[in-house]
Amino acid sequence: MPTDPRNANFVPTLEVKDSVSGSAASLSGIPVGIIEAAAVVLVDSGGVQLSTFPVSLAPKVNSGWLFSYQSALSSTAVQIKGSAGTFGGYLNLFNPNTATTFIQFFNKGIGSVTVGTTIPDFVITLPGIAIASATGSDRNLEIVQGIAMSTGITIAATTTSSGSGIPTNPIVATLLYI
Repeated sequence: MPTDPRNANFVPTLEVKDSVSGSAASLSGIPVGIIEAAAVVLVDSGGVQLSTFPVSLAPKVNSGWLFSYQSALSSTAVQIKGSAGTFGGYLNLFNPNTATTFIQFFNKGIGSVTVGTTIPDFVITLPGIAIASATGSDRNLEIVQGIAMSTGITIAATTTSSGSGIPTNPIVATLLYI
């Protein structure tokens, strides 16, 4: 039975709860390690299998996340990946400005993005110095499952969530992707 070296009594367990009844089922002795694919099987009270739902629990890349370091991110669009990929988060996003800055993400190649006109697919808000601290705002995040981007990954930093205003100082970013 696999154990956690920090705790001799550790036994890996998966618990699944029914959101309607609140009843739970547990599985013990699940192997510890990276699981690349699994399935959740829905079974009725008589043991009849109703459905199987495949789930992905880790990026399916042996080498892990790639990274893109941007030392001067501003309102000019920057292509992180020019084809389909997965955005995995960021090791850091640093805003040295007093004002809030917005990192716009586009599920498009760079040729299809006009900052301020093209609507971003999602936006990350970075508070400014006045809100965060005297030295700036720094964040990090890893999205284990990632966010699938079917066309490409392009980004820009602006002064509004969908505009094209140029931040006073550029943003420093290290982004994760595959």
